[in-house]
Amino acid sequence: MALVVVTIVTVIQRFTKNLLGREGYLMHTLPVTESQLVASKLLSSAVWLLASAVVGVVSLVVMFCVGADFTELNFSNLLDDWAALRTSFEGDLLAILLWTALLCYARMLCTMLCIYAACMVGHQFKSHPALAGILSFFGMQYVQGWIEKLLRVGAGVYETALYTVVGDAGSIQTTLSAQGFMGCAALTLGIAAAFGVFWFGLTVWLMR
Repeated sequence: MALVVVTIVTVIQRFTKNLLGREGYLMHTLPVTESQLVASKLLSSAVWLLASAVVGVVSLVVMFCVGADFTELNFSNLLDDWAALRTSFEGDLLAILLWTALLCYARMLCTMLCIYAACMVGHQFKSHPALAGILSFFGMQYVQGWIEKLLRVGAGVYETALYTVVGDAGSIQTTLSAQGFMGCAALTLGIAAAFGVFWFGLTVWLMR
């Protein structure tokens, strides 16, 4: 939780202080366009998010290894469980996991661009810019979620297309073929990219 909070706060502070604060008097005199300034912040945020995600995964693995009891561990059973899990999917499980990670990362970048746009909207207000930015972010996210729900490609539909609960709560089976998964994943990725481009353009336009 601390990792998530520190990452978000750092990314927001670097954008607001570097482009909208006193440092902006130097940044906006550089021989670059507004698009390049926002793109540079997006690139640094992408690196921060990726590094934080890697550290978070490694931390969970270390916590599991420290707390787990390996005295009764049977690696042959683990291999059998992995093989059974792969056969339960109508497609390559590794490809599904990689696509899921890519979609999560793309949605995080889209959310970061929405934060940038909300910061620019809040900067237009002379009084209480932080409050205006926060309200703008939630408003933008609500509109984005409503449009995604309207197009039936939101996160809830994505998960429903992957898994369907049958019988008791612990019984889950795959209901989507590999081709269907790739199509759904590509469509979801395209929607996230479209919203990201829109938030990027809004940020650049307000900055100009």
